[in-house]
Amino acid sequence: MFKKIAIYLLVFCLVPSVASAEEGSPRAIRIDVPLVIKPISIEASSARLPDEKKGEDFYAKNAADGSPNSRWESIQVEPQWLALDLGNTYYVDKIIVLWGTNYAVSYKISISKDKINWKEVRATENGRGGTETVTFPLSEIRHIRIDCITQGEEGGFSVREISVLGKRRLVLL
Repeated sequence: MFKKIAIYLLVFCLVPSVASAEEGSPRAIRIDVPLVIKPISIEASSARLPDEKKGEDFYAKNAADGSPNSRWESIQVEPQWLALDLGNTYYVDKIIVLWGTNYAVSYKISISKDKINWKEVRATENGRGGTETVTFPLSEIRHIRIDCITQGEEGGFSVREISVLGKRRLVLL
């Protein structure tokens, strides 16, 4: 049974491609395995005070805790930001943001390998809220920054969940 599953994964789920090899060296197979990456830490410019009556808090960690029922919510000041540290470098090509009711109409998303050199992968003044998917060429990164510039609704900015998707590169000789 295990052998059949392994063959299925190799043929249908993994994206094999022959990597170019140096003259005279053996050919290698590069396989990009889909990967969901959980940040090890998240920081924010601010967070709304907890609602003790409802038992809710609005801290940055809620933006990537795996639950769309919790959220990060900032204070009511523009602009605000969220910064994610993935802990190691990963090959990433997609970030999905599930906005709360108080989404950003104007925002930008930047990525970095070293937290010094940043590359903007999305900038918009037409954010619609809900789920927004940002795709970009596969990039080796460790840090993600979301700059929320203009609010769509009254209140602080709100993010229910951020998903970071990429690939683990395996090379078989």
